[in-house]
Amino acid sequence: KFMLSGGFFGSSSYMKGNDKKRFSLASKTDVKLARNLDFQAKLSIDYNIDDIFSAYSFYDEYLPIFTPYNEDGSWRYYNYYSRKDDGTYVVSKVSNYGNKLMEREYDENRQFNLNAELSGIFTWKPAKWLSFTSHTSEKLISIYETIYNTRRSLEGINTSDASLSGYSRRAGVFNMAFYENLRANASHDFGKFSINGFVGAEYKT
Repeated sequence: KFMLSGGFFGSSSYMKGNDKKRFSLASKTDVKLARNLDFQAKLSIDYNIDDIFSAYSFYDEYLPIFTPYNEDGSWRYYNYYSRKDDGTYVVSKVSNYGNKLMEREYDENRQFNLNAELSGIFTWKPAKWLSFTSHTSEKLISIYETIYNTRRSLEGINTSDASLSGYSRRAGVFNMAFYENLRANASHDFGKFSINGFVGAEYKT
C-alpha cells in the first residue's frame, strides 16, 4: 500500500518584502514481506523560504513618513514639521534615523530551510503476543541565510558620520543525524488479567 501527500502554504505581510512559502511532501509505503514480517518506509520533506522584515510597532506609529531624498536627489537627513504640543503648534526637527523609513524593497533578508526524514521500520511477530521492531531513520536539516543591506537604503548609512556603506552576509548550517531504535514488545492476556512489557535500545549519531 502506497500513500502520497503534498502541500503548499504561502503568506504575505502588508509590508512589502515580508512573506513566507512552505512546500511539503510526505509518502508512506507498507509491504508485507512474509506472514509475520512487515516493512514500512516513510519519507517527509519540508522546504521553507522566508523573506524577513522585522518591523516593530514604531513603523506604524511614527508618522508622517518622509521620503529619504531631497528634490535634487541627495539624502534627506532631517525634516522639519509642525506638531501640536500643549495646545500650540511648534516646529520640530526630526531625524530620519528615528523615523524608521521602510526601505525593505532594496534590501534582502532571506532564509531557506530544508527538513527531510527517511525511515524504514521492520516488524517481526513470531507469536501473537510477541513482536520485535527495528526502526532506522536518517534526518537532514539544512539552513541557509542571505542578508544584504544596500547603500541605497537607511540600513546602508553609517549613523555616526552619514557615510554610505553596504553590507552583505551569507551563512549556512547543515546537520545530518542517524537513528536506530530496537524494541521488543510482549503482551498477553490471562482471563481478566494482562501482562505487558517491553525492552529497547536506541542509537544516535
